[in-house]
Amino acid sequence: MNYLESLEYLDELSTFGTKLGLGRIKQLVAYLDNPQTRYKTIHITGTNGKGSTCSMLSSILTTSNIKTGLYISPHLVSYTERIQIDGKPISEEDFADCISAVKVFVDKMVEDGEESPTQFEVITAAAFLYFAINKVEYAVIEVGLGGLLDSTNVVKPEISVITNVAFEHAHLCGGTLEGIAKHKAGIIKDGVPVVTAAKGIALDIINQTAEEKNADIFIASNDFSAIFVDFDGQYQELKFSSELLGVNFNYKLKLLGDHQIENSSLAIMTASILGNNDERITRENIIAGLSLAKWPARFEVFNFDGQIC
Repeated sequence: MNYLESLEYLDELSTFGTKLGLGRIKQLVAYLDNPQTRYKTIHITGTNGKGSTCSMLSSILTTSNIKTGLYISPHLVSYTERIQIDGKPISEEDFADCISAVKVFVDKMVEDGEESPTQFEVITAAAFLYFAINKVEYAVIEVGLGGLLDSTNVVKPEISVITNVAFEHAHLCGGTLEGIAKHKAGIIKDGVPVVTAAKGIALDIINQTAEEKNADIFIASNDFSAIFVDFDGQYQELKFSSELLGVNFNYKLKLLGDHQIENSSLAIMTASILGNNDERITRENIIAGLSLAKWPARFEVFNFDGQIC
C-alpha cells in the first residue's frame, strides 16, 4: 500500500469503533515478534495532560542524546504525527510500509476466524514495529483510552505515569470515578515506579494498586511540585522542587497555561527517576529539553512580523 491506500484501509477499520480488550493486540504483536519489548518504554495515561507530558518527556530524552520514539493520539493534521522519533514524524512512505506489514497479520487473524483488530490497535502495532526497526532506546507511549484494557497496555514500562483522573469515558470505564481510576491504575505493573498528580479517591485507588503491585509511587504536591515564577511573553519561568530528590531549580517552558506547570513537574520527576539509571539524563538536559518542548495548537505563541500573538 502507498500512504493514501493505508489511510483508506484505516478508514475501513474505523467501522469497528472502539473496542477495549487486550486479546487482539496481544495476538497482533505476537505475530510481529513483540516489537514493544525491544526498547525501554514510559507509559502515560490520565484524563488531562498526558499528551503534553509525553511531549515534554520525549523532548527531555531526545535532548539527552537518547534516540526516542513518541506515540500519541489523536493527530492534529496528519496520521504521521502520531508516530515520531526524536521529534520528527514518521514519513508517509514508512507509515504505509508499517501499516502494510501489520495488515498481513490482521488478514491472517480474520482468515483464521478471529476478531479483526481495530484501527487504533493496527496503528499501535505499526508504531511499536517502527520503533523496533529504527532501534530507538526509549519510547514514550500515550494511552489511547483508560489504561487497563487499552491496546498500548502490552508494554512493560520503566515508569508508569498517571497525570490525573476526572470523569470521562464513563460508559467504557466502569461508569463511576472509582471505575475510571481503576482503569487508569491498570497501567501499573509489578515493581514499576508510578508518578502521578491524581487526587482524592482516585489517588486512593492508585495508591492501593501500587501497593498491591509493590510499585514505588511519587505524588505531585507531596514528593515534588512546581510553581509559576514569571512570564516573558513567550516562555513561562517555573520552579521545580523536591525534598525527596534534594533539588530546587528554575526552568523555562514554551507550553503555556497553569495546567502545564503540573504537567511539567510530572515530566521532570519521571526524567529524574530515569536519570538514576541513565547518566545522560542530567538536570541540564532536563532544563534544555523542557525549553524545546512543543505541543502544537495548544496555547501556542506565534510571531507575525514582530508581533507576538
